[in-house]
Amino acid sequence: MKNKKALVIVFSICLSFGNWFYCKSQTSNQENLKRKEMENYLRTADIISVRKDESAGRTAPWRINLNDGKIARQGHFKHVNRLRPSLFPADSYKYDIAAYELDKLLNLNIIPPIVEREIEGTKGSLQLFLEGIITENDRERKKIDPPDPISFKNTLEVINVFENLVYEEDCFDLDDTLINMEDWKIWRVDFSMAFSPIPELIPGCKITRCSKKLYQNLLKLDNEAVKAMLKPYLNDEEIEALLKRKNIITENERKIRKIDPPDPISFKNTLEAINVFENLVYDEECFDPDDTLIQMADWKVWRVDFSMAFSPTLELIPGSKITRCSKKLYQNLLKLDNEAVKAKLNAYLNDEEIEALLKRKNIIIEKIQQLIKEKGEASVLFQ
Repeated sequence: MKNKKALVIVFSICLSFGNWFYCKSQTSNQENLKRKEMENYLRTADIISVRKDESAGRTAPWRINLNDGKIARQGHFKHVNRLRPSLFPADSYKYDIAAYELDKLLNLNIIPPIVEREIEGTKGSLQLFLEGIITENDRERKKIDPPDPISFKNTLEVINVFENLVYEEDCFDLDDTLINMEDWKIWRVDFSMAFSPIPELIPGCKITRCSKKLYQNLLKLDNEAVKAMLKPYLNDEEIEALLKRKNIITENERKIRKIDPPDPISFKNTLEAINVFENLVYDEECFDPDDTLIQMADWKVWRVDFSMAFSPTLELIPGSKITRCSKKLYQNLLKLDNEAVKAKLNAYLNDEEIEALLKRKNIIIEKIQQLIKEKGEASVLFQ
């Protein structure tokens, strides 16, 4: 659990000083200001005072008092910038900004506005400080029930999905989940240790439900747009791992929702072609649903992980029956030149593995020809 003493201290000070800090709930003002307007405020408002407290948690954030001539607000300034790769655990204000930018791409609005700014010669992230909030930890401890328990639980589920997406290991962190007690708006803060380059979901942080809006936005999320948006904050490995996790989440959600493909026949045909290929390379994990990935935007099917393939076995995979094949794949197998295969794969496979591959190629061709003889070409080969 990350230390949030600074937030609690500032909130207490804010209550003590009353109107001088405009501590009466600013919910209505914040709701009226669009994100871009709030971002502009954080970038341009005059800095009235800076309070540094080196004992205030892991990143020792500064408390900033701001005023644009119209309204006074508070900000939370983090300046630690320990990016990956690092000898010590990564911890950077840039990861906070990256999470916020991704939150905007997904149109979630679960992270308070945050911008990059230089204060007293130090670059860091300046985030809007929320007034009138309690932590989820305090809410549970005080046994305060939300007015709409279903909506409240749904929002926490959305946050859980987002935490997996950005690989924030402190998932379900009750002190980083903040609740505005006036309207029960839920916020999630502190992603400065997120975006680990791990291409899988967080162990023990299981996704069981997801909002339809988030699911659809994940499907529409353009990889190139993500790369362009996050390039200033993440390295290539961190971005690629993020995109991998996005695919895992959407595929898992597809299974949970039992989503049918828009073109079932084409989808089934592609799986049949993959089955033939798995036999060709002798990947014993045939029909592995976790290695079969679907790009939900266009239903493109991918097969990954062949690191245990190419066994020098001179037969097809037991239990992996070939009944149909695409005409394109069949014709390409017929045209496949053995010497070209050897030249291309010699750098990766030994002679025995290559000879077994070519033997399986011939077995597959003979199998398909026998099926055509028995059932007719139209029943065996598909476009």
